[in-house]
Parts: sequence; structure tokens; C-alpha cells
Amino acid sequence: MIRLYFYLSICTLVCFQVNAAIPAAQKQQIQQAISENDWDTAEEIAEELTEQFSHEAEAYYLLALAIRNKMENVSSMRALMNTGDYQEALEKAIQLDPQHLEARTEQIGFLIQAPGVAGGDRELAAEKIKQLKPIHALRAAQMSLQLASAEEKPEQQLLAIDEVINLEPENKRHMITKGILLMNQKQYSAADKALEQAEADTDQSVALAALYQRARWRILADQETQLSAQWLQDYIQRYPQLENTDGLPDLGAAYWRLGLAHELSGDQAAALSALKTSVELNPDFKPAKKDLKRLR
Repeated sequence: MIRLYFYLSICTLVCFQVNAAIPAAQKQQIQQAISENDWDTAEEIAEELTEQFSHEAEAYYLLALAIRNKMENVSSMRALMNTGDYQEALEKAIQLDPQHLEARTEQIGFLIQAPGVAGGDRELAAEKIKQLKPIHALRAAQMSLQLASAEEKPEQQLLAIDEVINLEPENKRHMITKGILLMNQKQYSAADKALEQAEADTDQSVALAALYQRARWRILADQETQLSAQWLQDYIQRYPQLENTDGLPDLGAAYWRLGLAHELSGDQAAALSALKTSVELNPDFKPAKKDLKRLR
């Protein structure tokens, strides 16, 4: 099975641009079919839309999404047989509406993440990003970050995230991304400065995510591990109070990190206790099970 991953952080599942010409009911039918992995129904409705609204970019974009859903859920051979139709639908959408942001984003995501045999082409993705920049500078910067990440180019990643931050400074989640990128390069002091800014955000889910990462790098670097343990305990206390924990490490992961922090601080009993709690919360969490076995 070919798994295709695309930039969809602005959308929960499918992102539809406003277009009065295409009935909302038909868009919802496609969305529902995709959510249920009923790609035959989604593709059938989308094809009907391209016939009824042959001059509407949105119709072809919806068809591309339906085909992509099928590609992600069938065998590799069947997926390869559909890549041409998928790419043609996106090209048609962009041809009809060069300003169609989601179609351009979808196309670039495919070029970045798909294998070459399926049509992936990172050089072409870079060209498409350049074309996107005058249309939507922020999205172009975000896609540049995705490309740099796929190519494992740390310097370009940092340049891209800095551009994202400059374009959307009020979104402190970007500072968490920057902090993690710096952590990956073992630039812990710089990472902490970025994360500290995010922790000051009024959105408590952002603040808590930043706190977790500040505790995490101290474990990775084996620095201030007692402080790391304190922060993880704070994270564990505050986590259940949040209404929205999407994207946050769960309590099983937090107790695992807490166990590692205690171990590095020399408190084996506390480390074992935290790791046991982690495994109890999530019996399938392999890192905690492995470390618990090691300490025992």
C-alpha cells in the first residue's frame, strides 16, 4: 500500500474552498464518503461534479481528493494505476483557478512525499513552491519546511520555520516547531528560548506543549533532570484540565519521560514507579515497556 501524507494542518480532513456554484450537499456527500473510506462513492459524485461544473476548479480538486483517498487504501499496484488521474485532476483545478490554494498545496504535498515511481518529484515541488509564494507566502513557507524536512536538510528547515514565524508571529505553535528543530540539532539553549516564548502563550494547550518539550530536551541532553521531572509532574497535573489535548503527548508518554528524568537524577524507585504507571496507562507503549524491563 502506498501511503501518501499531505500538508492538511489547516483542515481536519478535507478542506473545501467557498464556491457557491457547487451545491454544499454534494460536497458534504464527498466528505462523508472519504471519511468512511468509501472512495467509489466519493469518486462517482466528484466525477458527476466535473461534468456538471466543467469550468469549476473546485470540482476537479474534489475529484483529486476522492482519487487520493482510494490510492491510500488500495494495493501499491492499484494506487500506481490512479496517480495519473489524480495528478491530471489537480492540474485541471489549478489551470481553471491559479489561485486555488488547496489544489496547489495538495499537488506540492504529493510531489514531496510520493515515491518517484508514483510521480513524486522534489525538484518540481520546489518550482511549484516558488509559484505559490506570490499567491500565499505563508503556505509557501510551510511547504518549503515540509520539503526541507523530507530532504533532511536542517539549515533549510530552520530558514523555512523562521519565514513562517515572520509571516505569522502571533501563532506560537511555530515556536514549538522551531524549538524541536533546534533540539534535533542539539542546539538546546536556542531551542529553550524558542520554547519559552511558546510557553508564555495564553492558549494553555500551546503552553503545555512547550513545557513538555522544555522538559524533554533536558532529558535528551542529561541536563537539569530534576527540573525536567518537576515540569513533567506539572504537565501531568495540568493535562486532564484541558478541553482539547489534540497533538499533545498523552499521560503514558509523560510518565515515560518522567521515569527517564528520575533515572537520570539517580532516583531509581521513582523511575520505576513512573514507568509502571506509563505501562498501566498504555500497555502497548513499547518505549516505556522496554525501559521498565531494563531498569528491573
